[in-house]
Amino acid sequence: QPLLAPPFSTSKMPVFPSTPHRRPDALRVLIITVFAAPVFSFAHSPCALRHPSYASRAVACALPHSCVREAGRPWHGVFDLGMAASTASRGIVIEKVEISDAAKLKSTAAFFVGAFWQDYKSEAQLSPLKLAKLAGEQLVDMRMRYGTSLGLPSALLVARSEDGEIVGCAGVEVGLFSGQKLMPKNRENAGSNLDRRAVLANVAVSPEARGRGVARKLCVECEEVVKSWGNTEMLLLVESENTPALALYRKLGYKEVWRDTEAKAAKVVPNGATAALQNVQVTLVAMRKDLTRKPGLFGLGIGPL
Repeated sequence: QPLLAPPFSTSKMPVFPSTPHRRPDALRVLIITVFAAPVFSFAHSPCALRHPSYASRAVACALPHSCVREAGRPWHGVFDLGMAASTASRGIVIEKVEISDAAKLKSTAAFFVGAFWQDYKSEAQLSPLKLAKLAGEQLVDMRMRYGTSLGLPSALLVARSEDGEIVGCAGVEVGLFSGQKLMPKNRENAGSNLDRRAVLANVAVSPEARGRGVARKLCVECEEVVKSWGNTEMLLLVESENTPALALYRKLGYKEVWRDTEAKAAKVVPNGATAALQNVQVTLVAMRKDLTRKPGLFGLGIGPL
């Protein structure tokens, strides 16, 4: 039984004539949405617009975010006309990794090393021994970032395919900032008067799952988590050379706020017959998104992210 039902019969929805000059589907959906907009309270009851086929022109008003699901796929209260990306990402389930679950945390750290360090950050292949060491270090880092010992909100999410395999991950934490500098997360800084701002981190998708909207789903879910904390913004730091990530974040509504041209970051580089980690100078781009604004046309959240 829906909590909120459309106040009109879908059988009486406008029917557009079938002519050689038919309006584009997106335009037809937009027209229906604009007429229905005064009826629904978008500000207080996020809705999801579905347009699954030419034959069906029903506007489905989704339940609140916490209880809307379709075949294991969470909805996020935005109008999604990007049906190609939506279809491709069906069957992907987003779940939270409990830090107390050692096995899941370990597998998430190992996945991140393979998808991030051995792909984007790699100019050579690490040996199995070095890869295992890096996975161990990543495990420690994730436990520190997303643990609860400092009393700072955080969450680590993974995307799983239909067969249960991890195909993506992303995390969000409350970072401690002194101006534009992200400070180390320790008890001394946590007890100081540093600015506390939500930060998106550890976003990675397996090569086989790229182009299916997995990163987008993870980022949007992280935004929902941050909003549940009462935060109205989210920051992220991304290397200027990571052009695919920059393009994704811009599409999601993140805007550049500053650059750190003297940052240091580790990179996998050739070292004889194998590879090694080396600290190199990079430019970090800080980006921010206002989570109080609705994406898309007229601020109604219409349009693919």
